[in-house]
This record gives sequence, C-alpha cells and structure tokens, in this order.
Amino acid sequence: MEGLRKVNHENIVPLRAFYYSKDEKLLVYDFMPLGSLSALLHGPKPMWTPGPAS
Repeated sequence: MEGLRKVNHENIVPLRAFYYSKDEKLLVYDFMPLGSLSALLHGPKPMWTPGPAS
C-alpha cells in the first residue's frame, strides 16, 4: 500500500490514507467533483430503484 501512496501521475488521484483489516479494506482519496472512475466506466448508480407498478 505504501507503494500506491508514492505514485505520481496526472491521471491518478493521490492516495491520502488507507485502512486494512480482516473485515474491511478502505482507500481514501480526494473528492473528485467530476465523478468516479467507476461511474465513468459503468454509469451512475441510481439512488433508488422503483418498485413494481401497482
């Protein structure tokens, strides 16, 4: 993980912090106002899913 912190490239957001445990792994980056790479690749996720019409 320390190696990721040292990466410096114009297309990579700097890694600010990380947390690693048996139950969870977290990476902390700066807020990106234009969205995430995931949203760019897969489209935005809806905040809710409509239920079946009644």
